[in-house]
Amino acid sequence: KAFFSKFYKDIEVSVSLGKLRKMTVFVVGQSRYPGSYQLNSQSTLTSGLFASGGPNASGSIRKVQLKRNGAVVSELDLYAFLGKGDKTSDVRLQDGDVIFYPQAAGHMAFVGKVNAPGVFEIKNSQETVADFLNLAGGLPVVADPRRANIERLTPGKDQPRRVEDLTLDEAGLKKQIQNGDVVNVAQI
Repeated sequence: KAFFSKFYKDIEVSVSLGKLRKMTVFVVGQSRYPGSYQLNSQSTLTSGLFASGGPNASGSIRKVQLKRNGAVVSELDLYAFLGKGDKTSDVRLQDGDVIFYPQAAGHMAFVGKVNAPGVFEIKNSQETVADFLNLAGGLPVVADPRRANIERLTPGKDQPRRVEDLTLDEAGLKKQIQNGDVVNVAQI
């Protein structure tokens, strides 16, 4: 408008977008549907994830990498996006980008009286019961934090399965989670 107002008085300017440019993005690794995808130029990492169908059963949704020119540009934890709306790692895609799904580090389960029981992916070996209780939506009012247990698998031992009592107090919430753990919270 500033440019044309030099030549014309009292003008109105409007711009319309005729067509968005397409770009090619490659999805590899432990993807449900690996391959190349034609996306519009406004697409972001999360829209690329949804277009490609996400990871397969052994793929990670917590360490999804966007690679550009051989370097990792961003690493997205989809739990942070879906659970908290955190889009800080969601970047705009460029032509030739690669979305890489690495192998998941492991899984654990929260069952019993939690708000959202389920199986959750382990991101690293430093995660605690508190981290996963947060992902499971916390405890409802009918849960008994004094009566929980953790079932732990240790392959290669005479007794590979053991069950430990767990109190969801300050110390219990700091207990580190291992691949295959199942935490069960009892009802009052």
